[in-house]
Amino acid sequence: MVVSRRRFSMILFPNKCFRILMIFLMVGALFACSDENSVVNTGTDTITSFEDSSSNEDSTSLMDTSSLEDTTSIEDSSLTDVSQSVPDVPEDVGQDTGEPDTTEPPVEDTIYAGWIGGACETDAVCDYDDSLCLTEVDTDLPGGMCSQDCDLYCPDQGEAITTFCVDGTYLGLFDSGGYCAMRCDYAVSASGCRPGYVCESLPRYNDPSTVIATCVPGTETEPPDNPPIGITNCQQELTNRGVGFTVGVNNMDSPAGHPNIICDVQDPVMIEPTIHGVTYRYASVNGAANSIYTSCQLALAIEETSLWLAEQNVTDVIHLGVYNCRLISGVSPPTLSEHGLANAIDIAGFRNADGSIYTVIDDWELNTSFPVTVPGSFLKWFVETVFENWIYNIILTPDYNAAHHDHFHCDLTPGAHFLQ
Repeated sequence: MVVSRRRFSMILFPNKCFRILMIFLMVGALFACSDENSVVNTGTDTITSFEDSSSNEDSTSLMDTSSLEDTTSIEDSSLTDVSQSVPDVPEDVGQDTGEPDTTEPPVEDTIYAGWIGGACETDAVCDYDDSLCLTEVDTDLPGGMCSQDCDLYCPDQGEAITTFCVDGTYLGLFDSGGYCAMRCDYAVSASGCRPGYVCESLPRYNDPSTVIATCVPGTETEPPDNPPIGITNCQQELTNRGVGFTVGVNNMDSPAGHPNIICDVQDPVMIEPTIHGVTYRYASVNGAANSIYTSCQLALAIEETSLWLAEQNVTDVIHLGVYNCRLISGVSPPTLSEHGLANAIDIAGFRNADGSIYTVIDDWELNTSFPVTVPGSFLKWFVETVFENWIYNIILTPDYNAAHHDHFHCDLTPGAHFLQ
């Protein structure tokens, strides 16, 4: 049986007045329901929330609190236009790009700190007598530079030749007087200079015949006005082997009484006294550890010697000198010693890591092929090792003559190969 909507309403509400009253109540309920159906525009999707009307029980008592929280959050969000409140931020801001950070940390300018050539802001930073600070503000020297007035020579630090007297105009100063500057020193940096400085070959103030590589303001991308003569192949090899040095001066001296014989030192350098952990000390085990003036070729030989000694836990070498512009004693006609070319070193003894000391004068076993003592065996091992490996061409021991009773003479005489 089909019942019309009007018939259905009469069945439920037979009284007319009652039906009218119920109609008003139902219309009011419809308006209330329309308020509860909230719509939120997020700029992208439309979200509609409906209260479950299938239940006949009191909605207040049966409302799920989680539903209330969800409804509240949605209603709160409807108060804000999301498309207007979110700032326009580039996609990569604050994100890890995955690329390594190649930013280099600032270079700490501590080379020769407090000494000639070092950085400074005031005179007080330059900690030596008669010092002055050529500040960056006054001179445009990068980081400022400790210096000193000079006429020809400058003081050196710890017996090491590290300074050079140059005309102030080479440093960018208006004053043409003499100022102490830093020699290019490959022991302190690959460029030989502080950051902001480059090597130039400059004449000594009041002595233009003497030219030395000196640090002046500049960068590697700006060629210097007076390019350095250039690091030699031998000097490059020293750098590759980690030997610190400065370029030396060839003074072209003559032995006493023989002005026609010249001590012409080829490729002179001043090497640092500690090489591969082995320190070279003059005359005694507690002697000064000074830079050594030598030909570059002998410097390479000393570096090789140091490697062998370091493997045997030797910490110090006692030497009696390298350069000495003199003749070979008792030889006619007069013949220049290899010491006069800075091609020879005299070695007198060794100190080991355990504190033991072996000296030629005390421990060499004269004319013995197989020494019986530990010190004697070590000394024999040393001369045979450096000879067999062609580190030196001539090695003279106490077995050769009495003049060598206290040291080994080791030199680079071209074309020779002799040990006695």
